[in-house]
Amino acid sequence: MSSTYEPPEGFHCCNSELAVDGEKSGWVGPDFLCAHTVFSDYQQPWWAVDLQNVYDINLIHIHGRTDCCPNHLVNFDVEVIMPTCTCNRWNNLDEGNTFQCHYQATESQTKITINCPPNTRGRFVRIKRRDMINLVICEIEINGTPLNSLLHRDEADSNADCHMRSGHTKRNCPQGQCVSAMQCNDIDKHPQEKKQVNDAAESKRQIEKDLSKFQTDLKAKQLLEKQVSSSFISVITTFGQFQPR
Repeated sequence: MSSTYEPPEGFHCCNSELAVDGEKSGWVGPDFLCAHTVFSDYQQPWWAVDLQNVYDINLIHIHGRTDCCPNHLVNFDVEVIMPTCTCNRWNNLDEGNTFQCHYQATESQTKITINCPPNTRGRFVRIKRRDMINLVICEIEINGTPLNSLLHRDEADSNADCHMRSGHTKRNCPQGQCVSAMQCNDIDKHPQEKKQVNDAAESKRQIEKDLSKFQTDLKAKQLLEKQVSSSFISVITTFGQFQPR
């Protein structure tokens, strides 16, 4: 979550996990169990959850406050994010592939039900406002199908069955035993990404080669200048020693 509101003494709120604690009550009171961000002049409020797996997301229910303040749950995007790797955490979500599931333009004091477009897949779900107003979520329910379900049923035919649209699959994937790149180690990259990596490596090698040649030429030039300078001094010394009769 982008920030956490500090409630008055005696109130129990407003941490991010309160949006996934199973409590759907939206009334304000000592047990106001909702995630609540802080108003900001410089940051769009957001809340996100790590599903701990890659899912095909189809249905999302969002519960907000029911006593007041419908403006706390409006003008937001629902994004499903496929990370490039499990090493991508909250501050690196924008490095992954983002699927736009929904935009909520109108206020509502009831449950918001969202049907995501087909093939909306990812590991993270993020709710992000388009303005700077507080974001309050009392509960969010996410429904989807794990993309590695074929693996658990031993029905994977190739690594394409667990390819995660991020462009990564694990190397040496045996028939029927596909392992996804959520393990970040020892991965084969998408051909286009691999080409970019290879091009960057070749460019680096060329730069290092040019730099080495420049340093060699510079040393040769400095040596030549030293030799010329020594020869010139030698001529001056010899000329000074010459005494005409």
